[in-house]
Amino acid sequence: MRIPTDLDVMQAIYDTYLAAYNERSKTPRNSPYLPIDVRAVASSLNSNPDVLFGRLYYHLAPKYGTTDDSGHPIKVFQMKVGPDKVCRNMSICEVT
Repeated sequence: MRIPTDLDVMQAIYDTYLAAYNERSKTPRNSPYLPIDVRAVASSLNSNPDVLFGRLYYHLAPKYGTTDDSGHPIKVFQMKVGPDKVCRNMSICEVT
């Protein structure tokens, strides 16, 4: 089993969820956070879902997080946003 790179992980999430994000952005609930299925992403990467989850939260989130103009953190991944669990902020770190 090959360990996916950061780019592999971010690209898999982006490719899988871009259409859903674009559709959601047309609604009043246009939060940049979109729930993701860690098991499905891990499966697409031939990776372990528990390892991927840890990587998202303990490696990628701090590495790619940013701050707004007033210094408040903008997180790439959130455990919970409203009713949604395991969410990816699709408005930052878009991989093209």
